[in-house]
Amino acid sequence: MAGDGAGDGSGGAPRRLKGKLCREEVAVVLAAVATAVVLVQRFVDEHSLLVLLPGNAAAALESSMQATSSALAKLQTMFSLTAASDAAAAAADPAIASDDDRQLHSSSSSLRKAVHAMGDTIAPPRFHDVFQSGDDVHWKASFRMSRASFARLLEILGPVLERQEPADIPADRKLAATLYRLAHGATIKVVARKFGISTGSCSKAFYDVCKGLEEKLGHLFDFPTSSERLTSISGEFAAVGLPHCCGALGCTNFAVERPPGEMGIDYFDHTRNYSVVMQGVVDSRSRFLDISVGWPGCIPPAAILLKTRFYSRVRESHELLQGPPLDLGGGIFIPRYVLGDRSYNLQPWLITPYSQPEDSSFDLTALFNKAHRHAMRPLRRAFGMLKEQWQLLKTTQRVDSIELLPFIVAASCVLQNFLIDNGEAMPEVEEELEQREPAVVDGDPDVYGESVRSALAGFVGQYQTAMGFGGGPVRSVGQMVVDGTRNG
Repeated sequence: MAGDGAGDGSGGAPRRLKGKLCREEVAVVLAAVATAVVLVQRFVDEHSLLVLLPGNAAAALESSMQATSSALAKLQTMFSLTAASDAAAAAADPAIASDDDRQLHSSSSSLRKAVHAMGDTIAPPRFHDVFQSGDDVHWKASFRMSRASFARLLEILGPVLERQEPADIPADRKLAATLYRLAHGATIKVVARKFGISTGSCSKAFYDVCKGLEEKLGHLFDFPTSSERLTSISGEFAAVGLPHCCGALGCTNFAVERPPGEMGIDYFDHTRNYSVVMQGVVDSRSRFLDISVGWPGCIPPAAILLKTRFYSRVRESHELLQGPPLDLGGGIFIPRYVLGDRSYNLQPWLITPYSQPEDSSFDLTALFNKAHRHAMRPLRRAFGMLKEQWQLLKTTQRVDSIELLPFIVAASCVLQNFLIDNGEAMPEVEEELEQREPAVVDGDPDVYGESVRSALAGFVGQYQTAMGFGGGPVRSVGQMVVDGTRNG
């Protein structure tokens, strides 16, 4: 019996010592990691990296440092409990205390201090320095607009935001937090921490600002009805040889998680992803003239158009695209119209490209399609710019955010128009790829629509020949241009 006890005593001590040494070594490593995180955070703050990093990178970096802080804090708690247990054992039996115990206690203490220092360093950073500094580069990197534009926007939204709860958060902070989230795609939690407000207050402020933007500035994308404004827009499109054009129409998609149940299939789009669709009409400056957002991804553009207020105002109430037809010469007249791609049905007021242009680059159909494609570029640029400026729109929205997504998209469109109207320099972005939808064949072709497109094709041919763009002779337009006197 005595021999067995002696064996346990002699064998147990080394194992216990080995465990102590392992914990000591881990404590030293973790203390070093915590110190490194402190130094990284200080470097990030000193160089304003969270402001200057593009897209989701800033949010990802901050989230990673916050997760590291939390994990190390939990490990520090575990080491504290272990150290307390060893201390209690040493107090009960001083004989088992050793230099290793004291070393382990010292290592645990170092880890605790390092983690506390990390927690102090990774405190909610404020944008006080950005607000107070005169550095417009940091300001624009944070909020996607100059300080002057921010002030104008605050003047418009301030009275509304000051009435919204929570009243103790200044209107400028609500607006800044919203713009920052839209611009960088950061989560509500990250934005709340950055601006020093609670998650709930940050979430409410975000949607209050989005709704306020649409309420106060929604008129910025109200399709114009005045002849003067329409003439100005059509003059811009005439530069590519398409006179009397009042805009470019198309759709873009915003990714969402798959909704549960049978409803999920409604959001499955032609790219085999789940999305919400926005229809937009833009002018030649990529400024939105009309939007309709919130359509499930399975609905094709042509079907969406028929359900929109824009279509109703064109076809039913006859509010839009009205005015005298344009005389192209030779008694050929065309009405006001917008451009659309092949996913739409040709109409007198909605001009689409030819589905099968002839091979010759000098053929009227080919020349027209080239001019049409060029005139559609502002639409693709508008969609690309919208998602590049407001990175939140490039993230996949959670299921519980689908109903709120239209407010977010509408607010982003309002902001794009606001910045263009205020002369802000917009970023050069890659145009969004053209939608690869199947050609629409729905019943007999619209005869008057065909005549308008033919007249435009003839005009484009003559225009490009006169400007020296055609590179060669253009086929006669006489047989293509039908009687344009049907302008009703």
